[in-house]
Amino acid sequence: QRLFPDGHPNHRPAPQTALDRLQRLSVEDVRDYHATHVGSTEWTLAVVGDLQHDTVATVVAEALDGWAPHDAPAAYAPDAAPADPGRSEVPMPDKSNVDVRLGHAVPIRRDHDDYSALYVGNYILGGDFAARLMSTIRDEKGLTYNIRSSLSGVTTRYAGSWQTSITLSHDAVDEGIAATKEVLRRFVEEGATEDELDAKKTTITGSYTVGLATTERLAQSILTNAERGFDVSYLDDFPEEIRALTLDDVNDAIARYLDPDALHEALAGTQPEPVGVGEGPIRRPE
Repeated sequence: QRLFPDGHPNHRPAPQTALDRLQRLSVEDVRDYHATHVGSTEWTLAVVGDLQHDTVATVVAEALDGWAPHDAPAAYAPDAAPADPGRSEVPMPDKSNVDVRLGHAVPIRRDHDDYSALYVGNYILGGDFAARLMSTIRDEKGLTYNIRSSLSGVTTRYAGSWQTSITLSHDAVDEGIAATKEVLRRFVEEGATEDELDAKKTTITGSYTVGLATTERLAQSILTNAERGFDVSYLDDFPEEIRALTLDDVNDAIARYLDPDALHEALAGTQPEPVGVGEGPIRRPE
């Protein structure tokens, strides 16, 4: 809610707002949406297995014969909402922990030349259990059992965000947030190391290759690439793209797109003195 305007695919309305919208929906609304937005336009099929291409093409063409295209324009705002950093808190009674999200929008899309470098940079920071955040905040400081960072909601059509998620006990909220911000700041200022980059290249490409071992995952990868505008050859190109990244590529992307001073904060859970928002629109504490 803090990062994206209403109408953006990454915007998440308040629960009561979402419920109100559902209550107002009619059968005609659903039918109108289907007629306007669902059709053969941009429809893509990926099939993997022991089969004959011509047979599949014939069966699909016969099954979908007469399915009309649609020409509905994109009905969303592609960019994030400019907003000053701030904090929103949602009090939730009787919760054992406080869930925290730190983040800001990133002006980059999935097909941007810098995306792979930024993706790897973020993976070094918080992509797995051997990442900077986990080793520092969990292993060294013992402030959480789980902390990750991610590039969320980034597609070829609209911008997404850089987010860090952390679960903290009630009495460690302030310390945990401060320690996390310090790791983020140092990472952006100092960048990754050559050893970290080499290790994550191996992790990412290895996991990617293993993920293509089944027909289900292979079909999903082909379809996802097609929806992003990539050719089938991207299955082979992606790991090579990752391996070709240099430390300068990664650190330049980190410095260009990640800004510790632009972080928004969102907290939900039971705190000693909860302050903030309820079910309505977000209000920033004064």
